[in-house]
Amino acid sequence: MLVTIVLLLACAPLVTPTPVSTQNPDLRVGVFNIQTFGKTKASKPEVMETIRKIISTYDVMLVQEIRQKSGECMVQLLDLLNTNNAEQFAYIASPRLGRTSYKEQYAYYYKTDKVKVVDTRLYNDSSDVFEREPYSVLVEVNTVGGGVLRMALTGVHIRPDDAVHELQAMKAVYIDTKDAFGTENVVIMGDMNADCSYVKKSEMASIKLFNDTKTFWSLISDVVDTTTSDTDCAYDRIVIAGPELESHVVAYQREDFGAEFGLTQEQQKAVSDHFPVWVTFNLEPRQ
Repeated sequence: MLVTIVLLLACAPLVTPTPVSTQNPDLRVGVFNIQTFGKTKASKPEVMETIRKIISTYDVMLVQEIRQKSGECMVQLLDLLNTNNAEQFAYIASPRLGRTSYKEQYAYYYKTDKVKVVDTRLYNDSSDVFEREPYSVLVEVNTVGGGVLRMALTGVHIRPDDAVHELQAMKAVYIDTKDAFGTENVVIMGDMNADCSYVKKSEMASIKLFNDTKTFWSLISDVVDTTTSDTDCAYDRIVIAGPELESHVVAYQREDFGAEFGLTQEQQKAVSDHFPVWVTFNLEPRQ
């Protein structure tokens, strides 16, 4: 069932216009853990301007670690994205998630002239495996020539201290999402804490998300540092499923926004302790 996120959080309504992706034959999808995104960070104009510049270059951006109970920071970010911008954004957000008083939300920001949100799904975590249940949206994008590319985007923020256990359960999440939405085209992405002390090299073999190559294509490798701190860890990942969707992949990487915008280390860390990671799909018809 399509969920329109208005709730009591003052969130923007879900917009589902007919997408028209006829000018730009690419679709850029990213995920960004903005690190404790709430009232304090939203009150810093220079930080918000950097976040705006980052997200405005994406067609869909999954924002993670949204902490503000009222949701005002999400609306504020939307307003910034849409001010003096010919390409308008909308967003859809998950419920606040977490087992304790510490709770987070996921929010998908997307360009309304290019992306149509068809459905949403919060994973039914009946066994309480996840601290924050994976949250998915089903989207449609027009391809060049009049076709439609349909895909599910599944966001997850893995709990660091239980990373191996939660990641082992992600194949079940994929199957659930695929069956619920009726498509094999799935992008699984997020801060997965999938490296360093949280997931050791010896534990990777038990995680099908990274080892079942018949089902999944893991785009961000173990050697990519997705942190802005002094650590060198591939925490943030994007995993693709579905042969049709895989055929559209043309590029993927992390975005080093510090180098891109000429930020000092201090300015970079004020934005987040994570870099965004992204994948670009070409919307030309596949042979």
